[in-house]
Amino acid sequence: MSTGQPVVVGQPVVVGRIVGSYGVRGWLRIEPFNDPNESVLLTARRWRLQRPDQAAAGTAVRAAAAAARPAPYPGMPSLPGVFAVLRRKVQGEVLLASIEGVDVKEVADALRGCEVAVDRSEFLPAGDDEFYWIDLIGCSVSTPEGIELGVVEALDDHGAHPLLHVRDPEGRERLIPFVSAHVTDVDVQARRIVADWDPEF
Repeated sequence: MSTGQPVVVGQPVVVGRIVGSYGVRGWLRIEPFNDPNESVLLTARRWRLQRPDQAAAGTAVRAAAAAARPAPYPGMPSLPGVFAVLRRKVQGEVLLASIEGVDVKEVADALRGCEVAVDRSEFLPAGDDEFYWIDLIGCSVSTPEGIELGVVEALDDHGAHPLLHVRDPEGRERLIPFVSAHVTDVDVQARRIVADWDPEF
């Protein structure tokens, strides 16, 4: 029912992270947040690289964090930044990729830990009865009778099925399995989800 990760066209969505280098020509080893063979990283033409603290931190916080890091390797690209993808391939549980501006092992090593984001517009259309998790976050959830349960704050996958983390205005959190037995309707465009769920639970 869900395609995994990772709302607004033009919004970068973090879909993986750099875990190291590969070879001596600056190739990156990337751990996608879903199956490497189904990752949007295989088709997206450009990737945004950013340090984890750059996604939401303000300018002053970013500056302080940068000052606390060692001096960058010569030729290190400025981050956050958007880079054209030159080549990529799946190897086991990771992706190997070559991107513009990174052509030596030392620079690739210095990018370890960076998040890899893709513009939301680069995602392939979801299949029938499939939804990208990122599109579900922020949706309002109600019962078939119209009783409001809250808003989706996050999703988790514990193996058996994904769970919607739904929080109501009073701060109460509900964990609703994202399966057809409980979720009877999803309208991403209207930002609404209908869940057959006891409001008292």
